Amino acid sequence: MEVKRRRTDRTTGRITIKTICAVISLTPEQATVSQLAELIRGHWQAEALYHVRDVTFAEDASHVRTRTAPRAMVTFRNLAIGLIRQTG
Repeated sequence: MEVKRRRTDRTTGRITIKTICAVISLTPEQATVSQLAELIRGHWQAEALYHVRDVTFAEDASHVRTRTAPRAMVTFRNLAIGLIRQTG
């Protein structure tokens, strides 16, 4: 399948369009175009959260690695991101 991505740079207003190809195992009877689009958007929403956690909070550089501390730190980071997004 072919997917066109449209992105607007918020600082410059510049619009870029990128076309990618994806290989899927679903037949047209198994998933409609709108369902596929929803799956793709859901994937990129998750990726965006991981990107924010890594870039803003340097998650990949974290030295917290024992017991339940890594899971707790992810929770705190997600909470902080949620609060920041809520307040604008």
